[in-house]
Amino acid sequence: MMDTVSPVQAICSLADAFAVLRRCGVVRSMRLVGDIGEWYVSTLYDGELPQNQAQKGWDVLERPTGQRLQVKTQTFDPKNQWNYLTTRPELFDRL
Repeated sequence: MMDTVSPVQAICSLADAFAVLRRCGVVRSMRLVGDIGEWYVSTLYDGELPQNQAQKGWDVLERPTGQRLQVKTQTFDPKNQWNYLTTRPELFDRL
């Protein structure tokens, strides 16, 4: 079945969704996948996102334990060879 939505309409819908996610505090930068991952982890672990998006070493502070959580998210791309082991483990408690 053919979709009746034009590419222009789809892009406008995406822009509207992006604006709503920004207003809700889910998307805080131009790194859509990373921002959604950090928000998701903060919600799952009753965590707090730092005010400064350039927080070094960790992304979410887990409220009950005070542990610093490092969040790594990425879209699936078989050509992406990024390795989580290049992070600095002394800067966070859990990955």
